[in-house]
This record gives sequence, structure tokens and C-alpha cells, in this order.
Amino acid sequence: MDEGGDEQDQLYLLDDEGMNVRPLTAMPEAKHVWGSWSHDGQHIAFPATRDDPAEFYPYVMDLRSGEIRCAAWLPGYNTISAWMPN
Repeated sequence: MDEGGDEQDQLYLLDDEGMNVRPLTAMPEAKHVWGSWSHDGQHIAFPATRDDPAEFYPYVMDLRSGEIRCAAWLPGYNTISAWMPN
């Protein structure tokens, strides 16, 4: 969701009841795009402009720790459609 139509989308997590919202990305200067859940449900992958406003690099987030890391420095508009089983 973005703030006031600024198109700087951030990612949020709803609890199982849909009552509590947890901000995941909280970096309003970057755009984030939804990607995919890991098979174990403990990680998400998403493209974002976190390191370069012109490039959507792929990132992985550990939902337990909140750690976000760039998965690959691939220039362009990367998308993430699924996780490999392993």
C-alpha cells in the first residue's frame, strides 16, 4: 500500500484474523512490489528500489527477524513469481 497516492508502495502483514497490521518494509523512499511466500511461510521475496531508484532488485525477507537482503544484483524490473522447492 502507498501513502496518499505517492506510489511508494510498502509491504504489510495482516495477522490470521485480519485485525492487526505489521509494517514489513517501512522505507518510504523506495517502491516495493509483492513477490512470493517461501514454502515454509517464514520468508517473502519481492522486487524493490531499495538500493537504486531506477532498479527493482530482488530481495528476501526473514519474517521472524525482519532481516532483508538483496538476492541478486540484476538490473532492470525484476519480478518474482515463485520459490524453488529447495
